[in-house]
Amino acid sequence: MPDDRRFHEHAGGLIERASRRFGNVRVFTELPGILWESGNRLASVRLEALWNTLRTHLPFALLCSYRVDGEDPHPRQVCGAHSHLLPMG
Repeated sequence: MPDDRRFHEHAGGLIERASRRFGNVRVFTELPGILWESGNRLASVRLEALWNTLRTHLPFALLCSYRVDGEDPHPRQVCGAHSHLLPMG
């Protein structure tokens, strides 16, 4: 399960340093999708929540990658956490 303190310390610190050095920051992550596909669904949802909390404290764009299967309920659970969805064909 993702650890709140360590996540905010490491990811937040990296984003803060990148922001100071480069200005606008974009983060790309596949990890929540990988966790979901491996059956660790609770950790996937928790990691999404950690990213969303971090976004309330730091300015950065978050881009997530998920494999979507029409039979999988995951998209309905995470769609509300994302501002845009771009299906790949």
